[in-house]
Amino acid sequence: MKQPPRPHMKTHLRQEPDPQGQDSNSNYDMGQPAAKRRRGDGPASPPKTKRLVRLRSKDAASKLRLAEELWSEGSRQDALAHLKTILDPSTWRTLAPPEQCRGAALTLALGGVESALNLYGAIIRDHGYYFEALLGIARCHLHLKQHKAALEVLQRCHEADTTRSASWHFLTGTAQLMLKNWPAAESHLKKCLELDPQHSLALNNLGLVYKNSNADRSLAREHFTQSLKADPNCVDAAINMASLLMDGEPHELDEAHDLLIRFEQQQNDNPLLHHALGQVLQRQKQWDDALKHYLQAYRLTPRDPDLLTNIGIWHFDTKNYDEAIRWFTKALEIDPDHPDANHFLGTTYGNLGRLDLQLPFLEKSIQSNPDDPVTRFQFAWHLLGAGDWSLGFREYQYRPSRHRATVAANGTPLAHRLPDDMTGDRILVVQDQGIGDEWFFLRFLPELQRRGAELHYWTNSKLAPLLERAGWFSRVWREPPPAGDFAAAVLVGDLPFLLDFRTGSPPPAPLSIQVLPGARANAELVLRATGPGPYVGVTWRAGTDFLRDRHSRKRLLDKSIPIDVIAAWLPAEATIVSLQRHPAEGEISALAKAVGRPVLDAAVFNEDLEQMLGLLACLDHYYAVSNTNVHLAASLRLPCTVFVPMPPEWRWMSAGEVSPWFPDCRVVRQQADGTWPSPGASTGLK
Repeated sequence: MKQPPRPHMKTHLRQEPDPQGQDSNSNYDMGQPAAKRRRGDGPASPPKTKRLVRLRSKDAASKLRLAEELWSEGSRQDALAHLKTILDPSTWRTLAPPEQCRGAALTLALGGVESALNLYGAIIRDHGYYFEALLGIARCHLHLKQHKAALEVLQRCHEADTTRSASWHFLTGTAQLMLKNWPAAESHLKKCLELDPQHSLALNNLGLVYKNSNADRSLAREHFTQSLKADPNCVDAAINMASLLMDGEPHELDEAHDLLIRFEQQQNDNPLLHHALGQVLQRQKQWDDALKHYLQAYRLTPRDPDLLTNIGIWHFDTKNYDEAIRWFTKALEIDPDHPDANHFLGTTYGNLGRLDLQLPFLEKSIQSNPDDPVTRFQFAWHLLGAGDWSLGFREYQYRPSRHRATVAANGTPLAHRLPDDMTGDRILVVQDQGIGDEWFFLRFLPELQRRGAELHYWTNSKLAPLLERAGWFSRVWREPPPAGDFAAAVLVGDLPFLLDFRTGSPPPAPLSIQVLPGARANAELVLRATGPGPYVGVTWRAGTDFLRDRHSRKRLLDKSIPIDVIAAWLPAEATIVSLQRHPAEGEISALAKAVGRPVLDAAVFNEDLEQMLGLLACLDHYYAVSNTNVHLAASLRLPCTVFVPMPPEWRWMSAGEVSPWFPDCRVVRQQADGTWPSPGASTGLK
C-alpha cells in the first residue's frame, strides 16, 4: 500500500480469525487459524467422492448419521434440513450424550454458533460433567472470537486427563494463537501433534504461529505443506500457503493461484477463499477476475472491513479514486480504527491532491497501530513534503529499512545520536535504501566530516567506484568490515535526523563530483555519431511495480509518464537520448515516432555509473521522472525538468515548480485527475 509505503502494503500482520476460527488479513495476507478439526473436533468436508449411504431408519441416531453424511458430501441445505428433525426436545432426548455432542458439532459446522452453544450447555446440565461438551463450548467461544472465555472453559477440563487429549491441546493452542501468545500456542499445538501427528488443522495453526511470530517463514511453509499432505482438502492450509506465496516471485504467485483455484467449485461459499483469490488475481493484474472474487466474498460477508478495504484497494490500484473512497468509507463505518482503511483513504486523498484531508487519516491509522512502520513512513513523507524537516526526519526513522534495527548488518551498533565533537571516533556510514537515496543523503556528509570523526563507508552498490575515487571517506568497504573496528554505525538515511537538521534550515546542496575525462570523451564520441547538439536526455519510467512488492505497494514508487506526454516537452532542435533503464519492447521506436526523428538508446550507460556521469556531463538538459540519474545530474548542476506523479515523492515537495533539494530542476506535476500539463511556451531548453 501506500504513498510512501505502507507497506504493501499489505507485511505486518493483523490476525483476526473469522467466525470459523480463520483469520483474514487485509491487503497482503490471509492467514487462518482453524478452530475445527476433521476427526473428533466436529465435521468438515471430506472429498466429494465419498459415497452417500442412504439410511432409511427413522430413529434419531440414524437421522443424525444421514445429516452428517449429507454435510460431508457437501449438501449443506439437506444436512441442515435433516438436522432440524432431531433438534426438537422429545427427539433430542433419545440421543446418547456422545451423539448429542455430534449433533451440536454439526450445528456449529452449519453456522449455528449460538444454537450449538445452547446445545452443549444443555448436555452438561442434563448429564453432569461431560468432557466433549466442554470442548464444544470452547469451540463456540473461539468461533465468536471470545478467546479468553474459551481458555477459561478449557481450564475447567483439568478434572479430566487433558494431557492425553489432542483436541484439548489443539483448542488451547488455537486460543493462544488468536491471543498472539506464540510460545504457549506453539507448545500446545506441538503436544497435539505428538498425540495425533496427522492433525491437519494443528499443522496449519502451528504454521501460523511460525508465520506470524516472525520466526523462520520456511517453517510456516513446511507446516502448511504437511497440513495439505495430511488432508488435501484443508482449504485453511491452502489459503495460508497462498498468503506466503502471493508476494513472492512470479512463479510463486502462479503457484498460489493454482493452489487456490482447485477449491473454487467445492468451496464456492467460502468467503476467505474468494478473498484470497481476489488478492492473487489482483497481483497478477487480472483485474476483472479479481473483482469477481472480491464481490463474491462481499456477497457472503458484507460486513468484513478487511474485505471492504481490499475492494477499495482494487479501485485504488485501477485509479478509480471515487469508488476507492466509497469502499474505504464503508470499511470505516464498521471499524472506525481499521488501520489499512484509514491509511488508504488518506493515501487516496493524497493522490487526489487533497493533502489536507490525507493527514487526519494517517494520524488515525497511527493511533490504531502506532508501531506500523509503513504508515509512520507515509506520515514522514507527508511531513517532509510540507517542509517539516524536524518532525519529518524523526518519523523517517520508521522506514522499512530502518524500523527496529539496532545494529548494522555486520553487527556494529547503530548510533542514536551524534555528538558535536567526534574527534578520534571511527564511524561506519552504511548504504541505505536505493542507489538514488544513497547518493541523495550523502549531501549531509560535510556536516558529519566537520565533527571530526574518521569516516568509513560500506556499500555493495554501483556507487562504490565513484565514492572510492571521490576521497570523501578513509575507506570504502565493498564487503562487511569487522564490527569491532568502529565506535558506531550510521545508516546514510539517518544523517538528517542524527545531525539535527531542523525545519526552516536550507537543505544542503548535492555533493559535486568530477567526471572522468575518459568517460566524457566516450560519451561525446557516441553523441556526435548520433547527431548534432543540443543533446537532451529523457527517462519516462522508474521505481518498482507496486503490485509485486509489499513495501512499494503503499509507497507507490511506480514513477512513470506516458511517452507521448513527455515527448511533447522535448525541444524540436535537439538530438534525443534515451536514458531509460531496461526499456520495454517498442518503447524506443514509440518515442522516435512521437518526436519525429531517431532516438539514441543509451540504456547501456546505466550499467556503469562512471560512464553515465560522462554522458550526463555532455547533455544540455534532462527530461525525466525522478530516478538515480536525476540525483547524479544534480551533482553536475545539469538543468533538469522532472515530472512528478501524484502524489509527489517527498523530496519534490507537495507543491511548487522548484524543490529546495534540487535547485537546478524545474518540477512539472501531474494533476489530480491524472493528466499532465502541456509545455506551452516552455518547450525550449532551460
